Amino acid sequence: FIIIYSLRVVYETSYNDSLVKENSEYLLFWYCICLLPGLTFLFIDSKYSKKYLYCSWLFLSIISIFTLLSTDRLTNQAFTENGRLSADALNPITLGHYSVSLVLISLYSLLSRKEFIPKNSKIIRGLFLIMMLIGLYISFLAASRGPIIALLICCFLLFISMQREGVKSLKIIIILIFISIFANILISQALDTGSSVINRFLETDNEFGYSRKIEYAQRPELFAQTIEMVIDNPLLGYGLELPNFGYPHNIILEAFLTTGIFGGLIFIIIFSYVGIKAIGIIMNKKSSWNWLGLLYIQYAISVMFSGSLYNSNIFWYLFFTILSINNFKKNNYQVYFN
Repeated sequence: FIIIYSLRVVYETSYNDSLVKENSEYLLFWYCICLLPGLTFLFIDSKYSKKYLYCSWLFLSIISIFTLLSTDRLTNQAFTENGRLSADALNPITLGHYSVSLVLISLYSLLSRKEFIPKNSKIIRGLFLIMMLIGLYISFLAASRGPIIALLICCFLLFISMQREGVKSLKIIIILIFISIFANILISQALDTGSSVINRFLETDNEFGYSRKIEYAQRPELFAQTIEMVIDNPLLGYGLELPNFGYPHNIILEAFLTTGIFGGLIFIIIFSYVGIKAIGIIMNKKSSWNWLGLLYIQYAISVMFSGSLYNSNIFWYLFFTILSINNFKKNNYQVYFN
């Protein structure tokens, strides 16, 4: 599939002058930002899963702290107009997913019995707890539905995984109550600041007409237009993107649009395989990569709501990483699935 899609990118950028962006951008994003760096994730060292977790948590924490400190929500145009927090080079969807990843890694580290956090280190546990709450707050300020839906689904998988790992149900219930209480406090604070998170889920906000038009009204039309073009061009697909708009905001539909029915079916197979493997990693009591499986599911959900094949670099990095993890050993099927 990658070969077929890569050839399509080269063809479209060479002969199609009606693309929404500059032709060089598609080549840059796909080859230099997604594909080539992504392939290096096939060779990660499984011995250093804890270091990868710490580094990911650290960078996500830095992004979150700088976002809060450097963004004046009272003068931020996107926030005052649409009730959605953004930052330099970070749109609300990207910012929302960064904050959700921070919540998931922090929560996993606090719950896991694999000692990602030393048992007697109250300071480190406190830091993880604080950053989890900051990440939750930023996700409410970003007011993007995809990240919050991904957070709910991934938390559900995480709690099931923790039960399989031997974490007591009482502890999980206490954590759930704690998160619910603080989530209510944080969402109230976000709403008081001007966040449109509730309105975006209820679809009752007439004040933010522009964002509603783009994300509520047009997405079904984009999906319908994509399906129509695939039907008209079943073998090779229509092209790299929809005319006069861009990508269809769903990478499965985009796979059919760019590579035809055959390429789209191949993509569905590999997308499903990696998703099933990620869930297997999450549920694996002996794996130290459970947190990474959660992040993959988060971004797999993300690209179903928004994102394109040529520009979803984090999705591809996680995709190749999940492929590289040897989770399903012959003698351990009973451990993972019983």
